[in-house]
Amino acid sequence: SVAGADDYLRGKVVIDGGAWIGDTALLLQDSPAEKVYAFEPIPGIFEALVEVCAPFRKIQPVQLGLGKVDQEATFVVNDSGSRLAESGTCKIHVTTIDRFMAGRGETCGLIKLDVEGMESDVIEGAIETIKRDKPILVISIYHNPRDFFMIAQRIHALGLGYKLDIVPGHYKLLTEEIMLVGQIAAPEDAMNPNSPCCHP
Repeated sequence: SVAGADDYLRGKVVIDGGAWIGDTALLLQDSPAEKVYAFEPIPGIFEALVEVCAPFRKIQPVQLGLGKVDQEATFVVNDSGSRLAESGTCKIHVTTIDRFMAGRGETCGLIKLDVEGMESDVIEGAIETIKRDKPILVISIYHNPRDFFMIAQRIHALGLGYKLDIVPGHYKLLTEEIMLVGQIAAPEDAMNPNSPCCHP
């Protein structure tokens, strides 16, 4: 688990990008986070998410996609996973994490992303939130081969002192997919030239 994650999340909000039917959101329900925003843009799946999470006041389903810019988009929906495509038949609205968080007066403590290969775009739309709040990051990097390298480099380039690790799931997330996990390094890590925060 992320060292000190419970204390870090206390009183903050979580962005769950690609919430599906609430599997991660339900686990985070038991965390000290103030609120979990569960983003799921696909209508049928969103309805299931709302039903599953209805008993839990902390979880707030949001029927929006996440991306690099605020826009209308189309999705291809199939059994292997949904994805943005011009040929898609499911119309959705996409927003950015920065736009969603703007003016809310809340601090983001964790961003979890599993968005079918759109993770890099979502990160680009969350740069101001990441700079301001320095949330824990739990990002899927198995959908797109370039993400394995590029996302870590992008986060490291921000110069915020993130310690980055590549792990098969994290913070009690029940997944076997490869995840990039980042949190602000402790002072002793930042001084260590061999720390992953210095070499993503």
